Amino acid sequence: MHSTPTDRPVSGRGTRQRLAVSLIALTLFASGCSEPPWETPAAAAEAGPSAPSPSSVPSPALPTTDPSAGTTPSPTTDEGEADDGTDAVVVAEEQTLPRSEPEPAPEPSPEPEAPKLPPFQSDLASGTAVHVLDAGTVRAEVSYWSTLSMDQWTPGALKPLNVRVTATGNGSISLVGLRAFLEHYQDGTWEALPQDAVSLPPLPGPAAITTPASTIQAISIGAVPEEATALRITLMLDLADVRGTTSTNFSAVDSLTVTLAQ
Repeated sequence: MHSTPTDRPVSGRGTRQRLAVSLIALTLFASGCSEPPWETPAAAAEAGPSAPSPSSVPSPALPTTDPSAGTTPSPTTDEGEADDGTDAVVVAEEQTLPRSEPEPAPEPSPEPEAPKLPPFQSDLASGTAVHVLDAGTVRAEVSYWSTLSMDQWTPGALKPLNVRVTATGNGSISLVGLRAFLEHYQDGTWEALPQDAVSLPPLPGPAAITTPASTIQAISIGAVPEEATALRITLMLDLADVRGTTSTNFSAVDSLTVTLAQ
């Protein structure tokens, strides 16, 4: 008796998985699809939009601050469209350049100040001067004049001055000594000049000056500083009053002020 062969049942988990994959492949091949159904556009639409990756979002540029500028720049924002179609934020940096200060105008040069004129009048304004001196029992009279006109009494000129002395007293009066000192007036003050600025010859001996007798001495004044506006000549007189065999000595001081022509 012959037995009829029967199909051996397919069993096993691995065999069933291979059959399922083969059926799916045949179905795709028959429908002409080359993509799995889960990767088709319809499947992507049902899944919804995907979240953009962090690297695709442009980060705005931060404004920078220039230390050399005096103020902090205020950024302005322009919105536009990037090359990839997304909205881009463009930050324009506004810089404040340092202002250039205008150069100050040069100060005008000060004008030279005019010499300060002396606040007094010249003793020789009228051409001559007479001073009276009292020294003990002697009264002396001293007269001054110059052979040079006052408008030529300049600082650099040679300035002659004549001095005449006469006196009265109880006895015979003699001039036994005469000295001269010179000062110049400048910027409101008097300043002494060297002794050689004034020349006075020494007396040959006691000169009798009892009135009407007198003695005349010539004084010469040389150049003085150009800034000088006046001169003061100070005379020291040594007098002797002789009565019989008794002699009494006295000293007297006199001064003469002369303004200079400029």
